[in-house]
Parts: sequence; structure tokens; C-alpha cells
Amino acid sequence: MPADEILDSLSGGEFDLPTAWSKQLDDELTEAEKDTVLLSKFSGSRAEHEQLASSIREQQRRAERLIERLRTTNTDTSEHEQRTKKLQRSFRSALLQYRPNTRAQAQQERNLLLSGAATPAELRKKKVRTGNAALNAAADVTTALQETVSMMSDEIEKSAGNISAMSESSNKLRKTKGQYLAMDDV
Repeated sequence: MPADEILDSLSGGEFDLPTAWSKQLDDELTEAEKDTVLLSKFSGSRAEHEQLASSIREQQRRAERLIERLRTTNTDTSEHEQRTKKLQRSFRSALLQYRPNTRAQAQQERNLLLSGAATPAELRKKKVRTGNAALNAAADVTTALQETVSMMSDEIEKSAGNISAMSESSNKLRKTKGQYLAMDDV
């Protein structure tokens, strides 16, 4: 394939770094939004709550870094910024919802115990199952997303390096072609 065709295909939009970052940002924000919904309904232990909140904070940091990357490419980030602000508000609300959730859960457990519908052992088993399930699911999804982000970043860096090498090679080919044409004229 001649160098000019390679350059044309590269500039034709086959590889678009801002689009890849934008897709990655959308995925990150979607995952953080899902985790925030889980957090708003969470009534498990304080440690599990903090772990889930920490995971969401990390997702927000990654989203902010991606927005900064997109800004360097002069890409419109207003939609992503609005979504991030909405996520931050939802996250704050979810953090504040923890105390009422735990109070409501404790009240429900008291009512079950007083009515004789459940024994303390049954309540403890139920608590372990439900609290860990939500946290484990969120942690698994977050870990998978982090691995995906890492793999995508590596591939993007490789692609950027390949584009740079192709561009240098194409420039050398053009220069060599010009020299050969000049020699043919002599």
C-alpha cells in the first residue's frame, strides 16, 4: 500500500483517540451511576458502605481525568461535565441516605423480632447475604471495568505509537520519492 493511501486511511477517521476516550468516559460514568444507585439503597455494615463509596469516588476521579484528556483535544465535554455533576449530586445524596437506610433496616428487624416472625440467627444470616451480595457485585463490576480501562489505555497507546511510526515512515517515503524524481530529471 503506498504511503499516500496509508496517510489517507489514517486521516479518514479509522482511529479516533477522542472518540475512544469519550466511549471510555461514558462507560465509566454509567458504571458509577449504577454503583451510586446501589449505594443509595445500601444498609449493610459501615465498612462495606465505605468500601463502596471509595469505589465510586475512584470512578469519579477516572471520569475527571478522561474529561481533562478530552479537553486537550478540543472536544466538547459539556454533556460529560453535566453528567459528572449530576453523578456527584447523586453520590452526595446516596451518602446521606445511609443513616436513614440503616435506621429503617434496624426498625424492620426489631419489628420482626418482636412479632416472632424471625429469630436473631435468621436475621444475621439474611444480613450477611444481602449486604455482601450488593457489595461483591459492585466490587466485581468495578474490578472488571478497571481491567478493561487498563487494557484499552494500553491499546490506545500502542495505536498512537503505530500511527506516529506510520507517519514518520510516510514522510521518509515522500522525501525519498522526491529525491528519486529529482535524480531522474538530472
